[in-house]
Amino acid sequence: MSTNETNLSMHEFYDHLAKKNRTQVLKFLQDGILKEIQEQDLMIVYKDLLLLRDYDIMNFLIKELNTLPTEMFNIDYNNINNRRFILEVFDKYQKNLDLSTDESCNQLFEIACQVECFPLITSMIAKSQAKDSYKKLVIGSYKMLHLTKKIKKEDLTNDLIIAFFVEAALTRDGMQRIEALRLMDYDIHTVNDDNKGVCEVLSQTIEQTRYPRNKSGEIKRRQDLNMITYIKNIDHHDNDNSDEVVLGKAAKLAILIVIIAVVIFGIFAIKATSDDSSSSTVTADTTISTDE
Repeated sequence: MSTNETNLSMHEFYDHLAKKNRTQVLKFLQDGILKEIQEQDLMIVYKDLLLLRDYDIMNFLIKELNTLPTEMFNIDYNNINNRRFILEVFDKYQKNLDLSTDESCNQLFEIACQVECFPLITSMIAKSQAKDSYKKLVIGSYKMLHLTKKIKKEDLTNDLIIAFFVEAALTRDGMQRIEALRLMDYDIHTVNDDNKGVCEVLSQTIEQTRYPRNKSGEIKRRQDLNMITYIKNIDHHDNDNSDEVVLGKAAKLAILIVIIAVVIFGIFAIKATSDDSSSSTVTADTTISTDE
């Protein structure tokens, strides 16, 4: 194929790719168009092919590449259709993912958390892969949060437990997630080898975070700082709740005593009324007999 013919074919291929003409794109792929694409441009093409969300094209890439490069999965996951498709890809082609390096494993684990691919997450936890990214389990659904219980005991370090609470604290529903972790028997008073606890690590994380320089960024920063105060006072909250429970039980007991007293009083009142009625009847009968 001449240079002009190659350039023309490339132009047509990119045109069909941009217009999402899946059938035509697949035809070009089958004709070997990938061999004509320069190495530095291949990853961009792989991402664009992935965004077509087409299984015939995915099957072709699997046959062509065998192992799918992790970088091609760096796409927009705010798009629900992308999330659904990648979830299916991870589930169907798990053996074709690149799990050969820690970096790749961590990237794939975080993407798996975004799309909530439980089979891949569970498999990687069982193999102690992507341990640096386990903390991402606490920012997804509460069902995903419970996958933390599948982490091996030797992988569940104090640093990881602290990371769970820090990640939870920085979410929109931080208080609820923190309480969920505590209900799962994770200790919020855990400290690491440097004797730093959740508040210290959370404070450092906030200091290192670049918040947007606008109103929403400042609101988020204040919310995150408020979580430090919440965690510091968490024992006080527990005591307050405990007092409320005790007071609640006392109030219920007092109400029960009143109810019992009312019932007993009612029984005696009814009995007294019955006795008075019986006495009146006897008196009336006696009077009538006397008149006769």
